Amino acid sequence: WLGLERWDACEREMPDLTGRRAFAGLDLSSTLDLTALVLLFPPEEKDEPYWVLPFVFAPEDAARERERTNRQRLDIWIREGLVITSPGRVLDYQVVMDKIEELAER
Repeated sequence: WLGLERWDACEREMPDLTGRRAFAGLDLSSTLDLTALVLLFPPEEKDEPYWVLPFVFAPEDAARERERTNRQRLDIWIREGLVITSPGRVLDYQVVMDKIEELAER
């Protein structure tokens, strides 16, 4: 639904969003699914775009299970810091809360 040319045109350097107003959306999971926390920063100036900043969470054991059963390479995303994990089979919501509190301070 979105052509590659339009997708590529969205690539920009993300500005420092510290102190800016944001709206947060949270999609919680517990075991095999991923949890997503997404911040939406509305434009502050006329021609500025909306900025979207996502954070993804997964329990470590579930990430390994997804790799085994679905051949999803979450280990690469985890190493690159694109997926935040908590130990065990069930996501520790405190990890998500810690991230929310960290972001709220900024």
